[in-house]
Amino acid sequence: SAGRFARRGALRGAGSGGFCEGTDTAYCHVGTGGAVGKSKGQLQDYAREISKTAGTTGAAADAIAQLASTGQVTGSSLVEAATVAVRAQKLIGREVGETVKAYAALGKDPIQALLALNEGSNFVTAALLKQVSAYRSLGNDSAAAALAQKAYSDQQKRVLDDAERNLGTLERGLNAAKGAAKGFWD
Repeated sequence: SAGRFARRGALRGAGSGGFCEGTDTAYCHVGTGGAVGKSKGQLQDYAREISKTAGTTGAAADAIAQLASTGQVTGSSLVEAATVAVRAQKLIGREVGETVKAYAALGKDPIQALLALNEGSNFVTAALLKQVSAYRSLGNDSAAAALAQKAYSDQQKRVLDDAERNLGTLERGLNAAKGAAKGFWD
């Protein structure tokens, strides 16, 4: 599938310093052949940036590739979404693919996805729904998706920050050791 192709390419590319291996065009094409709208160098920089705070460059590259292959995550949300995906896997064990599905749903139908993701977490406000609806009614679906994805990122960051604060001393030490070992091989 296109998603597996994109992930394999990102993982293979991450080790050799690149996404979209063999591609030096102005835009990187992921999976379906659609332009992500980011250069190969930008995607590499994003993966390195994410790895400074969450996981490894390889994990970040995989998350970016999965998100980009959906065609639903806007360029402005790509780094935030990938960071959330990597941190969620590291801190609470949620698979990257689950986070990718949430962001893809927010890109496809922001209002319905916000309502579904809001169940149990209550992060969606009436003002947020009104603003997303306004963007959609004006035909600005990309702005509606970006706003919904930003709101979800902000909520997930709070959840993950809480989870990180609640780790015990032993867990923090083990995570630091594990991260150092992965970073060595990354």
